Amino acid sequence: MGILLSADCACGFKTEINVDRGKIVNGPTCYAPALCNRCQKLLSFNYAKKKKRCPECKGEVIFYNNKALQKTDRNGEILKWGMDLKKDFILPKAQFKCPKCAQFNLKFKHVGYFD
Repeated sequence: MGILLSADCACGFKTEINVDRGKIVNGPTCYAPALCNRCQKLLSFNYAKKKKRCPECKGEVIFYNNKALQKTDRNGEILKWGMDLKKDFILPKAQFKCPKCAQFNLKFKHVGYFD
């Protein structure tokens, strides 16, 4: 079962993404929120994948657990997952860089699950 996250920013950007994994997986799989450095698109990308390139523009993908995409790091975490990995992916309680306005006002919220 996978996790459904909402991503909302004060600029009006709003979307939902599927992370973790659903029922059907092939090899090590840990989908996590990421930002393409080139096209500035919010992605759900496999954290376990060796080549971390945007499927659309081939730009470098940076995951939202990276401190460079976080403004404030409050105590705690929104979610932690990654059972196929040696170390879990942790999404901390923070404000994140928005793909639309580039400000650090994006917030993630766990809103449900998917198969």
